[in-house]
Amino acid sequence: MKILHGTWIPQPNSDFIQKGAFNLWVETDISPTKPSKKNIHPRQLPQPELGTFLHKELGISNSSPEQINQQISSKYFALPTANSQPLPSPERLSRTCGDK
Repeated sequence: MKILHGTWIPQPNSDFIQKGAFNLWVETDISPTKPSKKNIHPRQLPQPELGTFLHKELGISNSSPEQINQQISSKYFALPTANSQPLPSPERLSRTCGDK
């Protein structure tokens, strides 16, 4: 299962039309096999797989997965945490608890 997260981050100005960027990341339900690097979500979809996912599953077809990967940049967000680990998405929790 893959859970898409997205957020709009406007540029800090007082213009009527707010420019900014839409940020997207994908969370998986696959448990990490080893501890992740600092500041990396343990269940985030890695960049090579992200480009393929965006191309094949979301239909971003005007670029190849490799071209999509070249356009991806890292952003850092403060996420809800407990015991120094990010809390799982509610969608992942409901799936784990048997709700479908």
